[in-house]
Amino acid sequence: MQIKLRKYKERDLDRHLELFLMNGICGKIDEKIREQEKEWLKKVITNYKKEKPDFFIIAIILKGKLIGNLVAEKIDTEKKTLEIGFWIGKNYWGKGITTKALKIFLKKIIKKFKSKKIIAHHKTNNPASGRVLEKAGFNFESEKKGMKTYSKIC
Repeated sequence: MQIKLRKYKERDLDRHLELFLMNGICGKIDEKIREQEKEWLKKVITNYKKEKPDFFIIAIILKGKLIGNLVAEKIDTEKKTLEIGFWIGKNYWGKGITTKALKIFLKKIIKKFKSKKIIAHHKTNNPASGRVLEKAGFNFESEKKGMKTYSKIC
């Protein structure tokens, strides 16, 4: 299974929206959603050029096709901490793709942001995300208000 990570490109918009439909995020793509996501994509691409971005998102590519993304956010270069998240199309769940992509992503962001601690959260009703985090070396920290928190010391 050949997984690649790359920066988003403007041409990814339509596939990004297909993933919205695949995951049931919305029932249809209307002009309002298309414009919102087009603006989001512009911000993502602009952030690649910043020396100190406020977030950093990478596309997960499988067999040349966008299937999800990984995000680093709440990047604190002084404390050397950040938070991560991930999102993948439903058709790709349960295949080890997210775990493999996350491990690659962690190497990149630890090097890029010189992070010493990485935090991640997931909803308690989504134990698969917790397993992905554990397989990538995260440890459970706490649970409150329907969310579980994990951390990884680098």
